Amino acid sequence: MYTGTQHLPFVTSGSRFDGINTGSGRVGKIVATAAAKHLTPVTLESPVIIDPDCDLPTAARRILWGKVVNAGQTCVAPDYILVPRHFQDTFIDALKTAYASFYPESADSSVPANYSRIVTPQAFNRIKGLLDDTKGDVVVGGQTDAASKFIAPTLVKDVKGDDSLMSEEIFGPVLPIVPVEDIDEAIAFVNARDHPLALYVFSQVPEVKAKVFENTRSGAAVANETVIHPGADGLPFGGIGPSGYGAHTGKFSFDTFTHLRSSLDSPSWIDRIIGFRFPPYTDTKFKAAMKLLPSLPARPSGPPAVAARTKWWGRWFFLAFVIAVAGGLTKRLKTLKGTA
Repeated sequence: MYTGTQHLPFVTSGSRFDGINTGSGRVGKIVATAAAKHLTPVTLESPVIIDPDCDLPTAARRILWGKVVNAGQTCVAPDYILVPRHFQDTFIDALKTAYASFYPESADSSVPANYSRIVTPQAFNRIKGLLDDTKGDVVVGGQTDAASKFIAPTLVKDVKGDDSLMSEEIFGPVLPIVPVEDIDEAIAFVNARDHPLALYVFSQVPEVKAKVFENTRSGAAVANETVIHPGADGLPFGGIGPSGYGAHTGKFSFDTFTHLRSSLDSPSWIDRIIGFRFPPYTDTKFKAAMKLLPSLPARPSGPPAVAARTKWWGRWFFLAFVIAVAGGLTKRLKTLKGTA
């Protein structure tokens, strides 16, 4: 008898796919809707929670970089910030300082390599529309130019949960800042929405980081950093729930985009051992089957007796013996075929 498993690569079959990988939640919903017609699995935003007890300059620099790299057009870019209301202005001042260090003049007039442009006119119009409709206050940036598909790194404060900037993944360089009362409200805010692809928390307090991680669900949970975790060797990258399923990078990509298929080849002589499975069923066949199957234990009335613990030893030994004999015969059969 041969048993084993096979890793089968996911491949296309006509107009169907065995697996799809996408990053944007908005696009992911469109793709998933189409994929559902063929039962195709899909591998698919990212809030930032700020604790006032954080390394403020580091937090501001890393968050702003995560938002402006590739003009925010990465699936794990910080999508919005949740910050205690009393700390909002302090945090914004730190972001302004980081912005001035990144772009001493402006992002538009800086060296082109320092700042990207939006990938398509359609993407530019979508992001600009979200920015035009916001009820929040733009405190940094806001400049746009359709001809060059330029949208300046933009900070928007006092954003509410139902704002245009919160209606979908922005996938651009606009960063809404949502004031909350405390960390508990920030956690509740995250949990009231779809599970994100990545969740970032900036804090120097282990208890705060643990509280956020233990009371939320997300594809990734990252403390005091943004964006770089998909590049960490050995870590799976993927979402959960609406943000995606499956994972990739390294071996995780292989596992996600292959199917583990069970395989068995049973020789005819096996029926001499387990032939009791075939009808007609007789008492003799039933007894033979029961030798391999333990019965349900009686209702316990105390510690099991020694006899009860060893009751099925002989049957399990018999089963192990059968498997060993079958394996040995199979190997010998393969050897004989190889020398024939």
